[in-house]
Amino acid sequence: MLGLGSEPLSWLGAEVRYEFGDGIYYDVNPYLGCKKGLEMGFVLKRFNYQVSRPLSLRLITDYDDYYRTLYMSALLSYEYRPGTVFYFGVDDSQERDLQGFLRGTGRYFFVKRSYRWRV
Repeated sequence: MLGLGSEPLSWLGAEVRYEFGDGIYYDVNPYLGCKKGLEMGFVLKRFNYQVSRPLSLRLITDYDDYYRTLYMSALLSYEYRPGTVFYFGVDDSQERDLQGFLRGTGRYFFVKRSYRWRV
């Protein structure tokens, strides 16, 4: 494998890789063959926004071109008192269909409360 990568900004990165050599061909009857491939990737790091001292928002997005899936997550947190935090979040998954459109495969909402016990 030959690769070249760069992170010009703390929140942005990119890489290019060329792979070659032995590889498994996955079929009904898998067999060992020769593999060649070019991969490119971009990284946009997590987005965090501190609205105020007790309130913050975090967004995460991930796209996998091989499996053609998109994952998105949002988390809103509110720190009522030091050590007592309420969370509200949503996770959303989508995959690309044969026509190239993203279709939802699951959306999950969750609520969590974290409490620090004093001894």
